[in-house]
Amino acid sequence: MPGDADADALSDSWEITYFGAIDLESGWGDPDGDLYSNEENYFGSIDAYDGNDDPDQDYATNEEEENNFDIAGYETSPIVRADSPDNDGVDNLGDGLGDAWEIFSFGDTSTTDDPGERDGTDPSSDTSFADPGILTTAVGNGADTMLTSDTQNATYNPTVAHGDARTLEARNNTDARQRITLLRFDVSALQGDMTHLTLRMSCNAALATRSLPIYALIDGAPGEDWDEATTAYLTAPGLLRGEIHQINQFARDPSTLVQVGTLDIVAGRGGIYYSRPFTSHLQSVLNKDSDGVVTLAIAGVDNNQLQFDSKERAADLAEPALAPALVAPLGSVVLPVTSDPVVIDLTLDTAADPDTLTLDLGGLAASQSYHVESAGNLGDFAAIPGSTFDAAGTTDSVTLEVDATANPKAFFRVVEGAEP
Repeated sequence: MPGDADADALSDSWEITYFGAIDLESGWGDPDGDLYSNEENYFGSIDAYDGNDDPDQDYATNEEEENNFDIAGYETSPIVRADSPDNDGVDNLGDGLGDAWEIFSFGDTSTTDDPGERDGTDPSSDTSFADPGILTTAVGNGADTMLTSDTQNATYNPTVAHGDARTLEARNNTDARQRITLLRFDVSALQGDMTHLTLRMSCNAALATRSLPIYALIDGAPGEDWDEATTAYLTAPGLLRGEIHQINQFARDPSTLVQVGTLDIVAGRGGIYYSRPFTSHLQSVLNKDSDGVVTLAIAGVDNNQLQFDSKERAADLAEPALAPALVAPLGSVVLPVTSDPVVIDLTLDTAADPDTLTLDLGGLAASQSYHVESAGNLGDFAAIPGSTFDAAGTTDSVTLEVDATANPKAFFRVVEGAEP
């Protein structure tokens, strides 16, 4: 369409001005949370909805949305499905599922307090658990650090690298100090359905209730290969080179570092926080990725200091859940295999009925999946159905049912990964 290449009812020039690219937003989005869609903002018109309507189909009417305030103190949105009244859970801070939807589906709001339970497991059963894919900054080519620009403390000046920091900060005091959390995820390890992808952060100091912007580095932008040892404010990707020397400023380059969501923090409440999956564009960022790495940044909005745990602190405390992570409720994390599996010995028991074959295996990686293949001739290996197992350690054994009479000659081998 002339002037609107992606045909989303927004002109390309308007999208580039406000979002930095034409394919990061659509007409129905509401990235600034002002309850008006992008299309409404663009055309300057407001659709007239009745108080009993439910345009975002979250089972809460417009009137119920208007009279409800979320944990950040804002009215919930009548046009964003996930931003709905959610006042149950611990300390009435929500459980990640809209109250109206829970009442409609289960009759009350006490069904679950697990914000990750959106993967088809039963939220009304305390024995049905979600098993999400959790990718931390400690995996593969991941990294986390803090960018600082400070006139009051030399250890936080723009040239200092904080790659080994145990805490990551978000703070924006243009008169004195700037703090930006920088994260990189090795998303080549993420597989499966990325629907509802969310960012998980462990907050250990929350001095104020704030909605912090989450930014993503556009795929292919310079500097995606940044490293913790040398990356500081003056060398970080996504910043305007001509403005980084203005002390205490967040010199964000809107053409390469674009907002993709928010992280809502509550004053005095430390612990695990999740970005809202329906109101973020993390899945879109992942879909556009071409090099297997994604860089995110969390910026402060005022002088109130907010601190998050880094992967270094998580390692020190032996608490992996403290590390920054991308959580895919419907996906999985498949780590690179670093094993060299071999068959050490095998034992055939023909006294058993049916015959059993026990293989003693070595060269395994603990918790890695393997399967066994067999063949009558060395060139015809095929997976044995039901032979997949997760290794208990570097050595393990597996017992299979065989028919030694029908197959008097057979070769066996162990292979990385589950049977196809």
